[in-house]
Amino acid sequence: MFTIGYNLLEGLILVLFGFSNESLTLFGFGVDSFIEVMSGVGILAMVFHPDVFCYNQQITKASRSVRSLYGMQSQR
Repeated sequence: MFTIGYNLLEGLILVLFGFSNESLTLFGFGVDSFIEVMSGVGILAMVFHPDVFCYNQQITKASRSVRSLYGMQSQR
């Protein structure tokens, strides 16, 4: 969740600086940060709701292991 927040803040700052300085490079890195945020949100959703996103029982067991490793309650 830290990475999502960091990339969101980074993207906002870089897009603003890129726009104000007319720098395509800064603007592009800012947009890339937003793409990374979308990826992070997707991964977070898969960890918290594995039954919705995967059909493979082995992956579901692995995601339960990850949740137990980080002290998150299992829903089953």
